[in-house]
Amino acid sequence: MLLPISAAAKGVLWTILFGLAKTCQYGGLTILGVEGYNRLKSWLKGKKATGASTGRTIRKAEPSDMASIMQVMEAARGIMRSSGNLHQWSDGYPSEAVIQGDMERSGGYVVEDARSIVAYFAFLPSPEPTYAKIYEGEWLDDVEPYHVVHRIASFPQARHVFSDIMNFCSSVDRNIRIDTHRDNHIMQHIIAKYGFTYCGIIYLLNGDERLAFQRVLEKDVLSGVSANIKEQRTDRNETGR
Repeated sequence: MLLPISAAAKGVLWTILFGLAKTCQYGGLTILGVEGYNRLKSWLKGKKATGASTGRTIRKAEPSDMASIMQVMEAARGIMRSSGNLHQWSDGYPSEAVIQGDMERSGGYVVEDARSIVAYFAFLPSPEPTYAKIYEGEWLDDVEPYHVVHRIASFPQARHVFSDIMNFCSSVDRNIRIDTHRDNHIMQHIIAKYGFTYCGIIYLLNGDERLAFQRVLEKDVLSGVSANIKEQRTDRNETGR
C-alpha cells in the first residue's frame, strides 16, 4: 500500500532526483569530455536499438564445424539473391578451402546460439594485400595496424548478428576495416549504421571491385566499451565480402 505524499513533498523528491540525474550527466562530461560522452551515448543507444545482448557465443571455428559453416554460407547466398544481389559470392565462393585458410590463420569464427552455429565471419589482422591500394578515396588511418572483417554470413532467422560480431571485434581492435559488393545494399546500410566511413574502392586479387569502409574508435571510449563487452561475454559466456 502506497503512503500518502503531499504535493509539496512530491515536488521536493522530483527536484532531488532531477539534481542527481544532472550530476551524473555532468560527471560523465567531466571524465570523458563532450566528444567522448557523445560517442559513448551513441554506442549505448545503438546497442539497445539493435538488441546486441542476444546471449550468443562467439568462438574460434574448428575443422569439425565445416559442414555447418557451409550451410550458413549457402543460406547467406540465398539472402543475397533474394535481395537483388545476383553476382556476389558466385562460382562456389567462399569455398571450404577459403574457410580452412581462415582457420589456419586463427581468424575463422562461428557465432553459436543455443549451441547451434548460426553465423560465420573471418577476423584477420593486417596487412590485407587488397587494401594496399585504394582508389577514389583514402583510408581514415593508413598508419596504425588494423583488423579486417570478411565473409560475414548468417541464417536469415539469426537477427542482429552484425551487432554481435562488431561488439566482439571492437573488444579486440579499435581500428577495423571491411568491404562489400556494390550490389549488397543490405550490408552497406548496416556498415554505415555502425559508424563505418566509406573510404573508396579496392580490388580483389581476381579484379573484382569492392566498396571499402573503416571505423576507428577513440582510445578512451574503446577502453570502457571493451571492458563492458568482455564482462557481458563472460557472464553469458547479414552477409559480407
